Amino acid sequence: MNQSEIDRLQILLNDEFLLQVINKIFTEVVKEAEPKVSEVNDDLQLGQKYRAYEKAKEILSDGFIKLLEFKKVGETKDKLNLAR
Repeated sequence: MNQSEIDRLQILLNDEFLLQVINKIFTEVVKEAEPKVSEVNDDLQLGQKYRAYEKAKEILSDGFIKLLEFKKVGETKDKLNLAR
């Protein structure tokens, strides 16, 4: 990512409410994709579906961890410019 993208990302990362809402939406979408047990699925298919489901949850969690690595502690560039 270039510096311009990171600077703009700070707007999202500094809005805790917005970040939580986005996380909630992704979590709900993954939850809706949870495999359902049915007579059509055999154990192998069900195992594969659950592994894929757990992997999706892990990828989502890792994505938010990576996103939060870009969060700067303290004032952002925009706030500093407003103070001038």
